[in-house]
Order: sequence, then structure tokens, then C-alpha cells
Amino acid sequence: MIFCKTKLIASMNEKIESVHENIFSGTKNIDSRLKMIFLVLEKIFFILETILFGIENIFSAPEKIVFVVEKIVFVVEKIFLVTEIILFETKDDLYGAGQGSRRIRADHRLV
Repeated sequence: MIFCKTKLIASMNEKIESVHENIFSGTKNIDSRLKMIFLVLEKIFFILETILFGIENIFSAPEKIVFVVEKIVFVVEKIFLVTEIILFETKDDLYGAGQGSRRIRADHRLV
């Protein structure tokens, strides 16, 4: 009887240790995703600063308005695409692959 209880406690301890290992490995993945998100946000702010500098130049050269607006739209679309990809990869890490995953169509919209 004591042997059975000891064996049961040992198997429960092994299960608890494996759960802890899974939690800590998941935390490392989430930390790396968060670092990637902050890096992307830093790049986004740099791009926005560049856009604002371009807007300042619009007033000095009105013929460049259309070109700058097209660049702004292009950059904002790419920002949203990268952010969606990162968020869905992070969601996959949090909830497991397959539950939060989505495919990205050729026109960069999530399906």
C-alpha cells in the first residue's frame, strides 16, 4: 500500500515537473515574441517619423503630394500586415498551434 502511494506521488511529481517545463518554455517563446513586437513597434515609430518628415517636405514641394501619400498608404498597409502576422503567431504560442492560426491570402488579408 505504501509502495503504491509512493509510486503515485512520484508519477504526480513527474507530471507537475513536465507542466512546469512546458510553462517555462512557453514563456520563453512569448518573451521572444514580445521582443519581436517591440522591435517592430520601434521600426513603426521610425517609419512614422520619416512620414512626418515627408509631410513637412510636402509644403515645400506641392508636386510631391501624391507620391508621399502613396508611400504613406503602402507603409501603413505593411505595418498592419506585419502586426497581424506577429499577433497571430503569438496567439498560436499562447493557445497552441491550429486554434489561432489563419492563412494569409495573396492580397495580404487573413482568411
